[in-house]
Amino acid sequence: MTSNKGAAFAGASLRGQFGFYLSGYDTQTPPLVSKLGVIAFDGQGTATFQDYLVNRGGVTTRKGGLSGNYNVTANGRISASVPGVTQTLIGYLINVNSGYLLVADPGSEQPGKLGQVAQP
Repeated sequence: MTSNKGAAFAGASLRGQFGFYLSGYDTQTPPLVSKLGVIAFDGQGTATFQDYLVNRGGVTTRKGGLSGNYNVTANGRISASVPGVTQTLIGYLINVNSGYLLVADPGSEQPGKLGQVAQP
């Protein structure tokens, strides 16, 4: 029996614009929150939330232009911190084009998904 492992991931594996959604709760009022938008990863450790919507209790707020740092381990684990958005964003790449995300700030649980946006 042989193992068929794919290539290891690296910071450069995560590059380009990715659409995302997150939905769950946190410590703010009302606690239920959904987020939808675009994150740009530069392949060198900077993540920028370019444009995203936050829906909290039916009130939608548009945000964007907030940047922070990210890291990708060989097994595809993403960790990021973007001031003004999240202290702890955790994710796992399925491949270089998609993965899963989780806002893991204290008192928060917001799972979601990440997928690369095709360039026109």
